[in-house]
Amino acid sequence: MKKIIFGSIILTLSLFALVNIAGAKVDRVPGPVEYGPWDVNGVWVFDYHYMEGTNLHDMNLVQAEDGTLEGSGGAFSAIEPYQYPWTVTNGLVDGSDFNMTADYDLLSCSFTLVGEIDVDGKISGTWTDNCFGARGGTWTTTVGTATRESTQFTGNHGQYVSSQEDKQEAAQSHIGMPIQSKGHEK
Repeated sequence: MKKIIFGSIILTLSLFALVNIAGAKVDRVPGPVEYGPWDVNGVWVFDYHYMEGTNLHDMNLVQAEDGTLEGSGGAFSAIEPYQYPWTVTNGLVDGSDFNMTADYDLLSCSFTLVGEIDVDGKISGTWTDNCFGARGGTWTTTVGTATRESTQFTGNHGQYVSSQEDKQEAAQSHIGMPIQSKGHEK
């Protein structure tokens, strides 16, 4: 009887130790942070700097998956009906580059915005138009923020290698490898 009780205790302790080992958290070398494309969908306000004044335009943009833009807006911001309504005729977000051309609905002229999306999702750059002669200046967004999703690989090394096209190069990395398990020294 003592052998059975002793054997049961040993078996229970062994199972308990295995469960603890299997459930132990192991910190792993994280993968690189990879960012998706910028998303500028939504309502914006931009300041069209002209003659040292503030010229706020509302802008409602719809961005397709390929980065092309559609939309509309007008000047002056928050005052409808707009004195100068406009419609986007061409636009593209490519990486951090922002380009958009719009025709004024009530005038026979257009404007172009060329800019860059900064790390905080704000856009600024230069504008040109062909209204009342060739004009230009700088512009910045005052309302609205471009967004993008980031991902960072957090699985184990084998999962990382399997997820990569160049498996040989991925196998050489330390991504997904244990940093150091608890209780072990290097």
